[in-house]
Amino acid sequence: MVLCVREEGSVLAVVPSGVPQCAEAEAPQHSSNTRASGWAAPLTGGTAEDREGAKRIFTLPLPARRTSTTRTRTSNTANMSAPSLAPMIMKRPWLQRWMKPLANWYTNASGYRQLGLRADDLLPEENDVVHTALKRLNPQEAYDRVFRLRRAFQLSMSHQLLPKEEWTKPEDDHPYLTEYIKEIETEMAEREDLEAMVITKRKSNANAGH
Repeated sequence: MVLCVREEGSVLAVVPSGVPQCAEAEAPQHSSNTRASGWAAPLTGGTAEDREGAKRIFTLPLPARRTSTTRTRTSNTANMSAPSLAPMIMKRPWLQRWMKPLANWYTNASGYRQLGLRADDLLPEENDVVHTALKRLNPQEAYDRVFRLRRAFQLSMSHQLLPKEEWTKPEDDHPYLTEYIKEIETEMAEREDLEAMVITKRKSNANAGH
């Protein structure tokens, strides 16, 4: 994938290669609708020398995705298995009653629900465990995830929020990917244990020549 730059007056639009805006088609008009569409990110201002420098930067090919290895999977899995205080809090009703309002305030203040996202949408896809878990989603759930992420990206580009009636409701913000992640981490741990297993013969069998 290569990012190419189309120059229109004093505006540079950075668009992914392969889309019509980056091919023989004319450069898009840089209006508010263009910014919200998510196809182009305009860069305004600067001298002609600065724009030429930006053109050289944004036309560089992106680095290829690194092939996953056992070492990479192990480190990424460790990142996903961060310790949590939730089980301890859930076992103590008095502590749960005290922490729940604080947790609700923090979740609402984080702002992802105002963009229509769920908590599991924020998990990094570059992690090998998450990448494998995404393949196990049913088609409808995978489609809904992509829709939410694209909509949030467009809202972020246009510096807008969804109408309040379209915010993610607390009852809808349930984990849909976490169970798959735990399942995959368990499978990977079992596989690593099997690969590290050393088979030794019993002394009686060794003496018998078996």
